Amino acid sequence: MRTLVLLCLWLPLNLAAQNWWAEGGAGFRSGIWKYGLGRDAAGVYAGNGLHYSHFSPFLGAYLQAGRQWPAFSLGAGAGYMIFFDNEMRVQQNQLPGAPTLYEISDKYARFLHLYGRAEWYAVRREGFRMGPSLQLGWFSPVTGYPQRELLNRRYFAEGGLACQARLDKLWLCVNPAYQWNVAFGKGTDARHTISSLGLLAGLRYYW
Repeated sequence: MRTLVLLCLWLPLNLAAQNWWAEGGAGFRSGIWKYGLGRDAAGVYAGNGLHYSHFSPFLGAYLQAGRQWPAFSLGAGAGYMIFFDNEMRVQQNQLPGAPTLYEISDKYARFLHLYGRAEWYAVRREGFRMGPSLQLGWFSPVTGYPQRELLNRRYFAEGGLACQARLDKLWLCVNPAYQWNVAFGKGTDARHTISSLGLLAGLRYYW
């Protein structure tokens, strides 16, 4: 009983002793957009087969904020990203030959991401922290995409390595990361899969 009372007194004091943080930054990625049209009962791809974008660069910016504990951090954020491509290559049912091209949209594709974020600091030194990071959330290609009404369930996950170094009152945050986005729908095995590998950097402020 005494242990429980001490624990109940200690937890609020421990939580109150931690810091809140806010961070803004930008990043560069390179990735690919795959559009699978699904298969029929015979296992044949529907329509024109598999659609791929070119392996293209992304540029993006983000804002996030959260709560800091000694060994880990929890937060939430939003990101906006431009995919420097608006065309897909169409491989005609996996047949040999040059693919044809068609437009995803009339401008470069753009994405909005909303997410929760967790960081765990496996390495902790004075003025330096490093460890794995994870983001889970929802995304939307704001410029549209094929079969948007049907493939309306859109989620993403991102795993990376959070590296943080203190610069006076701010912390420099560098985060190499792999991101995987998927859009799918009920009653179909067609889906969009957008994956990228990138490097993000930002400045974090604690109070």
